[in-house]
Amino acid sequence: MGTACEPHASSVGAVSSPATTGGPNQGLLGDYYRGINFESLVATHVDPLIDFLPPKMATLAEQRTGSPHFFSVRWHGQLRARSSAMYTIGITVTGGAHVVLNGQDLTSPCCDPARRSSFLVYAGASLQEGRWYDITLEHQQTDGPSGIQLWSNLPSETRAPIPHEDLRHFR
Repeated sequence: MGTACEPHASSVGAVSSPATTGGPNQGLLGDYYRGINFESLVATHVDPLIDFLPPKMATLAEQRTGSPHFFSVRWHGQLRARSSAMYTIGITVTGGAHVVLNGQDLTSPCCDPARRSSFLVYAGASLQEGRWYDITLEHQQTDGPSGIQLWSNLPSETRAPIPHEDLRHFR
């Protein structure tokens, strides 16, 4: 593996669940596993935003799984659109990763968990203002440096991590 993922545009439907603001459900719920294939769940934690570029991810993985290597994380929850537009949604990642928005694969799971250098994977998604969209983000790491950042931007903005107020989870 290790090939670059090709960006593509998509239109995803909104989630019909009621929107909430603030409170304890901000952020994505992360399931932390030992092993790169989600073998052994060892911790579940709310992460306000996904901004764990090296060396933060290795430190976090060690705290949550007991090792900075050979782990996987599956974050899930919802993403809110701040305006109706074509967003670029992506990840900066070292290792393997996969993003699914409202059941639509935005990034093929083509990223190699053993990859040692950071790279971008992104896609366009047409989103409607104020609506919430289901999102799942998976990250897998063997040994070596590890990192991941979930980001978005509109055509008139620079790329930035998705803020915690635009992410929520349900337990």
